[in-house]
Amino acid sequence: MTAKVDIDDDAFSDRLDAILDAFTNEDYAKVKEIAGTILLPPDLAMQRKRYMSKEDILDLGYDMSLVEAKFGKDWYEKP
Repeated sequence: MTAKVDIDDDAFSDRLDAILDAFTNEDYAKVKEIAGTILLPPDLAMQRKRYMSKEDILDLGYDMSLVEAKFGKDWYEKP
């Protein structure tokens, strides 16, 4: 199953700018809130698991729906 969601460059840029502003202002709750609107690409999640724990990846706050759609709820345990 392949899941694909397109986001236009302006919308992505706006979210990234908002995250950077919140991070600069040390508003980490806002960073996580905004990150929750960003879909983490499945391949990036699988790369990150080589050097991050599952909890650390999830703590970043990204929307994991594409990862779970491609690899299932047990994505972290997949080789």
